[in-house]
Amino acid sequence: MLSVVHSEHFDPYQACIPGEPAKLFPGVTRVVAPNPGAMTGPGTNSYIIGSDELVVVDPGPELAEHVHLLADIGEGRISKIAVTHKHLDHAPAAALLARITGAETAGFTRSPGFEPDRLLTNGDILSVQGAGLRAIYTPGHSSDHLCYMLLGEDLLFTGDHLMQGSTVVIAPLDGDMARYMDSLRLLLEITPPVRALLPGHGMCMDDPARMVSSVIEHRRMREEAVWEALCRLSRTPQVTRLSMDQDGDQDGRLSRHPGESGDQDKSTNGDQQHHPNRGLQVVSGSGSKSINDGHGQGISIDDMIMTVYRDVPESLHSMARYSLWAHLRKLTQEGRVRAVDMDKMSTLWRPVCLPY
Repeated sequence: MLSVVHSEHFDPYQACIPGEPAKLFPGVTRVVAPNPGAMTGPGTNSYIIGSDELVVVDPGPELAEHVHLLADIGEGRISKIAVTHKHLDHAPAAALLARITGAETAGFTRSPGFEPDRLLTNGDILSVQGAGLRAIYTPGHSSDHLCYMLLGEDLLFTGDHLMQGSTVVIAPLDGDMARYMDSLRLLLEITPPVRALLPGHGMCMDDPARMVSSVIEHRRMREEAVWEALCRLSRTPQVTRLSMDQDGDQDGRLSRHPGESGDQDKSTNGDQQHHPNRGLQVVSGSGSKSINDGHGQGISIDDMIMTVYRDVPESLHSMARYSLWAHLRKLTQEGRVRAVDMDKMSTLWRPVCLPY
């Protein structure tokens, strides 16, 4: 059962427990929505900011229990609602909370399920009595993403731009890896420097410069893994990449057997059969095939996923495919990769460096 907790004890590192308000800093209370999951962690963080007058950042999913708790904590003082981006676990509750409180809603753009009263651009200030939030445009995770800086306290509410404990999914076409990397670097240039990061999922993070730099490095290393996997798979002889399936149709795709030395490029879909002659797996009935069109082999995302994300549980590969796609689109935009149609996940990719 959700309950309102009144305490003057401030602790930025309190655990994220749905329904238990946590006072992190003076004038900053976090309320975790009861929507835990693989993509949301403990749940979506809503932040109530201010004293005599309040602004709520990311009211979350439209769950009546959560929205009414926010309103109860606000005690009639909520006058502004700021949303970081349009995703379903962050924005939909804005309309219900606004109906209850009469607050003005604000965000970067209008979208289905979220129609803000005020549209914000980079640098705009959202003010309530005793507190001000500066909007910082950080596209990448989504095209409309904003972070908010609490003026005078140098606390940054990051939405899904950064989260504690994991990296965020970049899902094209609305998500864009190149823009995401640029937006990460932007945070390193903010003056005065950010004191702490308050994410949309997970606990407060200190040492923001180190945290942002580590995410940038992680993405850089993941991109190099994508590049290396693409080059290696593209050089694999055609005879080892296409094979007759049991029905005699050339509709199978081969990858290294998990027990074989080298890459573990097992497909994540289709029926898997052991191929007796090559120590490889045949994945029959796959919707995509590795082909040679006369200009070098084309490689699918399914061909690469087990190599590039070998450190990620296979249960998460269905979502990791989106970030892999985003990395490939970035490499294509930079001229390092060619694609039949980079705006389709099912397309085929090949590195430009290979001799044709």
